[in-house]
Amino acid sequence: AFSQRALEAPGRARLARAARRIAFLVGLAGLASLAIGFSLGRRLSQPLLAVIGAYRDLAEGRRTPEIPLRSGWARELRSLVEKFNDMASRLRELDQMKRDFVNSATHELRSPLGAIESSAKLMLRSWNSLPEDERSEMLRHIQKNARSLGGLVTNLLEISRIERGAVEFAPRIMDL
Repeated sequence: AFSQRALEAPGRARLARAARRIAFLVGLAGLASLAIGFSLGRRLSQPLLAVIGAYRDLAEGRRTPEIPLRSGWARELRSLVEKFNDMASRLRELDQMKRDFVNSATHELRSPLGAIESSAKLMLRSWNSLPEDERSEMLRHIQKNARSLGGLVTNLLEISRIERGAVEFAPRIMDL
């Protein structure tokens, strides 16, 4: 029995060393797997977080961002980012068109309003000294500009109704 134990002791020691080595290698492989998983997860989540942040900025009206495309992204993610950038570009164009429209409408409203105001001031200052035909002409001028102003306001209200969806589209056949 003594000799049997003496023979088994070195085998057990080798077996214990082998078990420790295997445990060390399994632990090392586990750490490597965690590091690779973290790196891949981070690589996949960063672009998605950029897309989510850009959508949030757009939804909250802070800006109309563009997300830079990066090499190495999955095809689906690239497609999502390209579509978002197209949408953001169109929104920037629409914003510019809206600004241009507001500037133009402001100018178009100011012109007749300025003419009405200057004619009315002149008439107030010199009503009694103006001949009847000049007073009549100035009143016609005021009336013409007031009609022009009213037409512009009516057009703006129509545009507003169309944007709200309050105007129904009902095509019909007409003789030209």
